Amino acid sequence: MNTIRLLDKRKIVNKHISSEFDPFRVVVSFASEAGGADLFVETFNGVGLTFDVGLSADDDFSHTTRIRALSPRVLKSYEGLSLEAKLAAANAATGKFLSRIQQLQKVPDYNGQVARHMSERDFLQMFQNEASALLGVPAHKNLARFVTFDLGAKPKPILVMELVDGVTLETLVARRKLTTARALTLVDGLLAGLEAMHSVGVAHLDLKPTNVVMRNGEEPVLVDFGLAGRHLRLGCGSGPYGAPEVWGWEAEGGPFAPTAADVYASVCLAYEMLTTQPLFDQPNEVALTAAHVSHDGWPTPLRSLHRQKDLAAIAELFGRGLRRSPRDRFDISTFRSKLAALAPLLSRVPWPFSP
Repeated sequence: MNTIRLLDKRKIVNKHISSEFDPFRVVVSFASEAGGADLFVETFNGVGLTFDVGLSADDDFSHTTRIRALSPRVLKSYEGLSLEAKLAAANAATGKFLSRIQQLQKVPDYNGQVARHMSERDFLQMFQNEASALLGVPAHKNLARFVTFDLGAKPKPILVMELVDGVTLETLVARRKLTTARALTLVDGLLAGLEAMHSVGVAHLDLKPTNVVMRNGEEPVLVDFGLAGRHLRLGCGSGPYGAPEVWGWEAEGGPFAPTAADVYASVCLAYEMLTTQPLFDQPNEVALTAAHVSHDGWPTPLRSLHRQKDLAAIAELFGRGLRRSPRDRFDISTFRSKLAALAPLLSRVPWPFSP
């Protein structure tokens, strides 16, 4: 990562900041190249500048359009400052920009779970191989935006993504202030994001409540694409949400698309959203793995849900997405459409559901 060096005040000749080496203009250039208008606005807000962030109705509000419109406004405001204020603005903007970029960085997490199945060298090579696939994922409001890859970074490659501000789905559920209708809407948003990823053959492979962030408290956004890609790797995913094939169970007729593992995990996540309880809640990884591979779409909590007349249909739907073999699960689009069809009746049931 390049470091922006600010000019020391003592090095400024005749109390004039050279436009060629002006540190503030360097930050403007870096922030523009980062490609995110939200990042650009945040970098220069609150650093002693006053500029209009609005666009006309004729603008398309894309990141590129916004940055092109905002850059001259920021620079015009900056030029109107005193020398002391310019130095303060440059220092403040630089600090904010570098801090934000550091937060955006995602270094592949080579943890103990992954280490059981592959070496760190193979893991990092896998990450590099999947980079091109991730860049092909279409932009979507329910997916964190990709900024760039630095595959040559040492000691590890870095995936730079949009940092989505907001609470996680885990926190939202823990507050216990949802309704059934709202919970179903949030699940639909998550499935819509996965639908966009799956349309180009890319799976997320680490779905869990902490990897869904509520943008502005309203829109669910899927984050953390460190394990995402076109190929399933043993050990990818998190214990309560990992499909049988993630833990090494092999189905006849394979290998299968990695997107089936997302379907399985999304059912687990949807169940948790509606009940506030994990579908698989065993005390350790060995027990969790055994639970995932021992059922065939009908774990004990679903059987309990099925005995309730109003919830039998959704229990059956969940069961289809939890089949042991990836071949027997529906795809994410089918799950989304069928869940949407059930939503009007399910919304009459008080939240959270009692298994």
